[in-house]
Amino acid sequence: MTPETWKVGTLAEASGLTVRTLHRWARIGLLSPSRRTAAGHREYGEQDVIRLYQVLALRRLGLGWRPLPRAWTSESTPNGS
Repeated sequence: MTPETWKVGTLAEASGLTVRTLHRWARIGLLSPSRRTAAGHREYGEQDVIRLYQVLALRRLGLGWRPLPRAWTSESTPNGS
């Protein structure tokens, strides 16, 4: 782990989520770690952490996790199309 990366347990603790939740989000493509160590451990980078907190903010606004991948697709263009 480098200073710019977070291990899954550390990120789970910092965000108030469980490791199981982060694993599930990776499995469904909502938040995938940017890299894995040689031993297969997940490591999240700065952009992953930013995305995590975006997901958490959208959840607080009442969006479920299912529409969130579309939210990322929509923001790829200024007009949302």
